[in-house]
Amino acid sequence: MLSVGGKPGQSSRQGLDQALAESVESFPSNLAKSRDMFLGILGRDLRGPLSAISVPTGFSPSPAWTRRPDKRQLLACPGPSGR
Repeated sequence: MLSVGGKPGQSSRQGLDQALAESVESFPSNLAKSRDMFLGILGRDLRGPLSAISVPTGFSPSPAWTRRPDKRQLLACPGPSGR
């Protein structure tokens, strides 16, 4: 390989280095886009089967699941007195 004003093959290495640097720079945004698309498709595809399961069982997430960060409170079952 011949290059202008440098060692043989230098321009092709610089081109590869530049392409690699651009790829590394764009990787996080491409990954985020792919993740968002995957989660969107997954959520849409699971909505039907999950609603078919949750309606007959009467399960619906209550607001307590989103308001209480302490899992121990969520998992605690009331005693015989109902407290």
